[in-house]
Amino acid sequence: MTPLEWTDSARSLRDSLASAWQIRAIEPVSVVAQRHLYLSPEYSATPGYVDFERYPYLREPADRLSPDDACRTVVFLGPIQGGKTIIGQAFLSSIVVQAPGPVLWVTDTDGKAEGFSKKRLDLMIRDDPTLRDLFGDAKSRNKDNTIKFKTFPGGDVKLVGAQSVTGLTSDTIRYAIIDEADDHRANVSYAGSSTELAMGRQTSYGQLAKTLIVSSPKIKGDSDIESWFLRGNQAFFWVPCPYCGEFQRLTWRDEATKEYRLLWPRGHPEEARYFCEHCGVGLEDHEKNTMLPAGEWRPEHPDVADIASYRISALYLPVGSYSWVDMARQWDAATAELKTGATDKHRTFINTRLAETYEVPGDVIDAHTLSRRVEPSWGAAIPNGVRSITVGVDVQDDRVEALVLGVGLGFEMWILDYRIILSDPLAAETWASLDKIVRSSYTREDGKVLRPRATCVDSGHRTQQVYDYAYTRGRGGWRVYAIKGVGGKRPLWDKKVRRSPGKRGRKHGIFYAVGVDTAKDTMRGYLRVHQHGPGYVHIPDHVIKAVPDFLDQLSSEKRVKTRDKKGRDVWTWQKIAEAARNEAWDTLGYAIAAVHSLILGGLRLGAGGSARPGAKKKEKTADVTPPRQEYPRADVAPVPPRPAGTSPPRRRAPTPKGRGRSGWG
Repeated sequence: MTPLEWTDSARSLRDSLASAWQIRAIEPVSVVAQRHLYLSPEYSATPGYVDFERYPYLREPADRLSPDDACRTVVFLGPIQGGKTIIGQAFLSSIVVQAPGPVLWVTDTDGKAEGFSKKRLDLMIRDDPTLRDLFGDAKSRNKDNTIKFKTFPGGDVKLVGAQSVTGLTSDTIRYAIIDEADDHRANVSYAGSSTELAMGRQTSYGQLAKTLIVSSPKIKGDSDIESWFLRGNQAFFWVPCPYCGEFQRLTWRDEATKEYRLLWPRGHPEEARYFCEHCGVGLEDHEKNTMLPAGEWRPEHPDVADIASYRISALYLPVGSYSWVDMARQWDAATAELKTGATDKHRTFINTRLAETYEVPGDVIDAHTLSRRVEPSWGAAIPNGVRSITVGVDVQDDRVEALVLGVGLGFEMWILDYRIILSDPLAAETWASLDKIVRSSYTREDGKVLRPRATCVDSGHRTQQVYDYAYTRGRGGWRVYAIKGVGGKRPLWDKKVRRSPGKRGRKHGIFYAVGVDTAKDTMRGYLRVHQHGPGYVHIPDHVIKAVPDFLDQLSSEKRVKTRDKKGRDVWTWQKIAEAARNEAWDTLGYAIAAVHSLILGGLRLGAGGSARPGAKKKEKTADVTPPRQEYPRADVAPVPPRPAGTSPPRRRAPTPKGRGRSGWG
C-alpha cells in the first residue's frame, strides 16, 4: 500500500469513527413526521406525507412531544376529524425513528385497537420505506409482529382496549398514547381510570416518559379529557381577521355577550358567515386559508410547564374539509329535532363539532337552592311534628351509611341524623354499630320518646351480610327489611315478598323491591316544596357539619329522558358525574320507602291525622318497645268467589295426630 493510499484509508476510518460517535441532533416531531408519516389513500382525503401547513394548529401540540421538550403530557381536546389521531401517528413515527422505547396505545375497546392497527398503523408502516425497514415485514408470522403488538429496534408498540386491566398494567412503558379518552370506562374493574393506569406504568422512566391524551369530550362534569385540559396550561388558537388584523378565538357563541358568531339567514345555511368580533365583517370559509397559517396558540396559564393542553372546535378545520356551511346545516337539523324532544343530534353536534361537554337536559336539583332550607339544629329534643321515625341504609364495600328520618302529618319530614360507619360490612362490629343507630331513641319537645319503626337496608353490596343482618332473630321486632332497588314504573314499596334465585331458607335471600325511579321522583317533589308544612324536608345544620357534601349528594342525580329497548321514551335518574357521591340521596329514598311500608301497615299521615271522616284522631307513633315484626311470608293465593245459590263446603275434621296428615281439608 502506497503512503497516499494509507493516508486516504486512515482519513476514511477517522471520519467513520467520528460520525459514529457524533451526537445526533434531535428534531421536532413535526419535522420527523413530514418525512416519515404518509397518510394513506385508504383513510385520508389528501394522501401523501403529512403537511402541517394544512393543519397549522397541530404543529405545536406535536412538537411539545419532542424528546428534548420539558413537557411530559400533551392534551388535545378537539372535534372529530380534527387531526387528533394525526398527532398520535406523528408522535409514534418520531419515537420509532429517533427516540425508541416501549409504547402503549390505548383505545376504548380491543376491537377498536385491532381496527386501528389494520386501518392506520399497518398502512403507515407499509407506505414509508424507513418505517417499513424498522418494523420489518408486516405479513411475516414472526411472534414479535402481530396485529396488536409490533417491535422495532429499541422498542415496541402495544395496542390495548381500555377495559383490559391486564393490558394496561402488565408492562413497563416509556410512552403512552390515550386515544379518545372520553370513550373509555371511568373505572376499569375498580382499579382506576385507564389514563391513570397507563401512566402508572411509566414510573421507572421518570422525566423521559411522555404521554399524549386526545379526545372529543362527552358529558359535562364527567369528562376525562376536559379534566386533563383544565389541569394543563389551557391554550386556545388565536387567528387574525383578514380585514382588521385583530386576533381572536373562533367561538360558536361569545362567552360574554352570548351572541352567536356564525350567522346565516333562516333556512339558508349556505350563506353562513363568521362575523369578526372587532370589525364586524362577515368572513367566508375560504378565508381560513389566510387566517390559520398566521394563527398562534395562547395559553391562559403559561406557568403550568409539565402539562400542555390545547382546545379547538370544528370552526378551525381547514378549507376543503368540514366547512362553516356544513356546521350551519348540521345545527339546523339538530335544533329542529330538539324541538320534538329528541336530543341525539344536538348532543352529537355539541360533542363532536364544538368539542364541548354536553349537559344532559333534565330535571336537576340545585344544591344552592337546597342550602336555603338548612336550619339551626333542634338541640336535645326533636320537633313535636315528628310522628314516626325510619332509617335508610346504604351498604358499600368499605362502609355503611345511614340516614335517620322523622316524618309527620302531610309527609312533612325532618332529617334527624346522618351516620357513616367506616368499617367493612364483612365485620360483625359494623352491624353492631348499625344496631345502635336502628335502636336509638329520640325525645320530642313534649317528652314523647320515639324509636325507628322501620329500616330499609340496600342489598346491592355485601348482599348476604345484609340478608343475615335483616333476618337474624332478635331483630324481627325492629322491622328491618333487606331491599333491592328496581327501576321503571313500579310502586315505591312493593309489599310482595321476593326471594333471590338459588337462596333457600327462611333467613336467606328474602328481600322487598323498592321502585327507585318512583322514590326519586317523589323526593324531587318534596325537595321542591319551599314552605314549612306538608311535603317539606327540614335539614338541620348539624348534618351539614358532619357531612359537608351532603347537599351535593342530594343533587348528584338528574331526571333525564331516555329510550327503552322498544324505542319508547322513558324517564329515569342518572348521575350527573360518574365519580359523584350519592349515598345521601339514596338513603333518603330508602328511608321514605320505609315510611311507605308503615303506611301499608296502618300508619296515617293525612293532614287531618285520621283515616276516616269523623274518626277519633289518634296519634300513631312508636313507643320504646315497638310491636314485634313477623318474618316475611309468601303471598296467599286468593280464594275464588263461590257461585250464587251454592252452600259453603264442609270442613273436614282434623285427622288425629299420627294418622295421616294434620290440618284442615
